[in-house]
Amino acid sequence: MASRPLRIAVGIATAGRRDIAPQTVALLRNQTRLSDIVVVCPLVSDEINDGDFLDLPFDVLVTSGPVGLCAQRNAILATASYCDVIIFFDDDFLPNHTISNSSKNSFGQNPKSAASRVCFSPMTLLDLA
Repeated sequence: MASRPLRIAVGIATAGRRDIAPQTVALLRNQTRLSDIVVVCPLVSDEINDGDFLDLPFDVLVTSGPVGLCAQRNAILATASYCDVIIFFDDDFLPNHTISNSSKNSFGQNPKSAASRVCFSPMTLLDLA
């Protein structure tokens, strides 16, 4: 019996980065394995909207939650709870083009030895400034 492909979400909690967060999401189109969904949770609900994420090869959903990083991430977890892997990125994160595929391979090869959620946050747009 064949197993179904892993469903991968990327979660981005953002605050005060109206211009940067959409750039970060746009960079995700370069992944060797595209996410099934990207969930963005701004600190202020009108800071970012669905219109900021047009013409992308994956679904982007803007959600809201209570104020605070943990609360924003919990809102992302609730929205993407149907996914097998949720990768959290900072809103100014520069993702390596293979990070989603590497996560898929890691979880696919070791489903019982890995956590059900993963968090990466190495290099950011601000690091390049």
